[in-house]
Amino acid sequence: MNIPIEWKKEYLDWILETQLTDKLLISHIIKFINSNKTILNKLHFVNKAKDTNRGLVLHKINNDYQISLYLKSFRISKPSLIYQNLTTFMTDDLYIEIEFTSPKQYAKVYENNPFLSYEEQYSQKNRDFVDTFISLYSLEFQEKEIKNNLKNALLNNDKKLFEKLAPKYRELQISKQYYIEEISEEI
Repeated sequence: MNIPIEWKKEYLDWILETQLTDKLLISHIIKFINSNKTILNKLHFVNKAKDTNRGLVLHKINNDYQISLYLKSFRISKPSLIYQNLTTFMTDDLYIEIEFTSPKQYAKVYENNPFLSYEEQYSQKNRDFVDTFISLYSLEFQEKEIKNNLKNALLNNDKKLFEKLAPKYRELQISKQYYIEEISEEI
């Protein structure tokens, strides 16, 4: 899945503003990633990043934020070495996991971990939530497309097309409301 860079930057900004306000070295690493388009293009937010060939994991242990870089089974936890790896291997894929946020907080940028099966990545509850979120996103895309076609039909006085699309649009709105309610219950 191609996640827009803007979404990745927004999420990393949120992490910096709300979670890492007092962690200077970790913040520096995240700011570097967030300001580097080459890295952002190769950045993937996944579950279980340590099970990838190059995974960066941000975690919280006893109210202290820590960062680790996993290179296959080798773990690096010294920020200066992590930074050196990031600057040296900017064109390599980087898989990142933020352990102290729930999937709903970064569902917009979340991708499947290509190194694990779907079942290995998610609990059943999280799989259901992700499936619901993806369905909602798909419906929103379809709704926008039909809405634009309805506007064009009105502008071109195409009554036949309008009558064909209007029920589909209403049906999408009802389905979308169902998924919104389902997600709201999860949150």
